[in-house]
Amino acid sequence: MELKKVDVSFANQLVDLWVSTFYQAYSDKHTMENMKSYTDRVYTLGAAKDVLRSDVQDCIVAFEDEKEVGFYLNKYCPCPVMDKDEKSVELKQIYILPDQFGTGLGKTLLEHAYETARKADAKNIWLVVVDINERARLFYLKQGFVEIGEGPILEIGSDHLTSKYMMRRL
Repeated sequence: MELKKVDVSFANQLVDLWVSTFYQAYSDKHTMENMKSYTDRVYTLGAAKDVLRSDVQDCIVAFEDEKEVGFYLNKYCPCPVMDKDEKSVELKQIYILPDQFGTGLGKTLLEHAYETARKADAKNIWLVVVDINERARLFYLKQGFVEIGEGPILEIGSDHLTSKYMMRRL
């Protein structure tokens, strides 16, 4: 397994990874129409290029035999419900392909995200998790995250989802 920070030359692959992991994570929770509406709006080539060119975001991809099997995005920004003076990092996204469930890849990516956050002198890492994604919420709780507040309403097509902010001290 190789973890590698990718640049703008990876934009097309990032779009494919975003879309495939999103569909795999939420296909049992949303209609195909709502999912397509969301991915067409959010996971565009332009959005991928913006993320990969950003000075405040890092995209780290896990490769196994040169094939992408998971990734995470760290965004260097304060948490809306925490002390703004304390440096923090948002774990914007972390996804792995279903055939990697149970292999430890999720934990490996998360630990790498902690490491990159620490290198940026962050004191904590935070994220938003939708309430219906019980698998992810339980994973984060097991990894030492705590719920710290109500998150934003996320729109997936016509579905409006509640969420929670979660945080873990580094």
